[in-house]
Amino acid sequence: MKINEITLNKLDSLIDTLPEISKKERRRSFFEIGGIAHKENIISNYLAYYFDQNEYHHLDNLFLRSLLEVIGHKDKDSYSELVEVKREVKTEDNKRIDILIILDDKVVIIENKIYHKLVNPLSSYTKYVKDKYPHREIIKIV
Repeated sequence: MKINEITLNKLDSLIDTLPEISKKERRRSFFEIGGIAHKENIISNYLAYYFDQNEYHHLDNLFLRSLLEVIGHKDKDSYSELVEVKREVKTEDNKRIDILIILDDKVVIIENKIYHKLVNPLSSYTKYVKDKYPHREIIKIV
């Protein structure tokens, strides 16, 4: 299944299967401890760092492979080669893509949302990527 075929209803169904955790059981995350749990740009910086296998974390492409597997790309034996991970990519209409992961055969657009409405021009992001990388599959993630 391609990510483009996944509907919000299917995602809602998946979320509904997650177990409820009471406030007492729930542990604070690293981001909450640092007071940045709601800061989209900071979280996007962390995500971009870990998706980039050339960064100093020495985790190779673990995060990128995991992301592709979670969204349904099961080509475990033939992962695409990473070309570049970019942050805050400006489109022609001066909108910004939060994270752009450019692979040799696909481009992943990530719009990071934390406790916020989705009011971004996703079609503008898609057009930008289609124009700039015409022969690559586009994967969109919110």
